[in-house]
Amino acid sequence: MRQQPCWQQAGISQSAIHERRQIEESTRSQVQSVCGESGLSPQQKREKIRQIREQAHQQMERLISPAQQESLRACQQERSEAHGGHIGGVHHGGGGSGPCGELAPGTGTAHPMEPEPEPEQK
Repeated sequence: MRQQPCWQQAGISQSAIHERRQIEESTRSQVQSVCGESGLSPQQKREKIRQIREQAHQQMERLISPAQQESLRACQQERSEAHGGHIGGVHHGGGGSGPCGELAPGTGTAHPMEPEPEPEQK
């Protein structure tokens, strides 16, 4: 017997899920567009991408209530643990690279186009 999808179990409408996917696709497209803007520095690209993602997050929050989000997360976590930590083919994490292919900040290695930080003088 097939389990009811987590979004249904959380009381989220199919139209909200569809709209959320559209927002995610639009966000991905906008991020790719920013990555292709050669006139922006890596820092400017990161800031623009952060703004795009923040806007998308706000749009998605309007679709699904906090209680539904929590219920959805709990259901997904429960199923993930039941299946050995793998959630239905969704890749979580970027393997250390940023959205434009550079290493993400905080990974310990600077992007090849960015200078290494100056060592502190004593």
